Amino acid sequence: MAEAAGLVDVSLNAESDYIGWNDGIGRTRSTRRFIDKLPVGTKPGDYITSLEIQARKPSRWRPILSAPLP
Repeated sequence: MAEAAGLVDVSLNAESDYIGWNDGIGRTRSTRRFIDKLPVGTKPGDYITSLEIQARKPSRWRPILSAPLP
């Protein structure tokens, strides 16, 4: 989607441990219910991740508009 928007040098970095599941951060009642339903031997980071997206706007950037401006 970033490339379709005209951005370049797009990089994606998945950070499955970013949300701190393993150290007890974010252990609300709803997350405990989620954790309790996981298959044995798995952890939340196997299913949920944070995705860092970096991209650059080219120097001669022209936005693509699907409709004319009013």
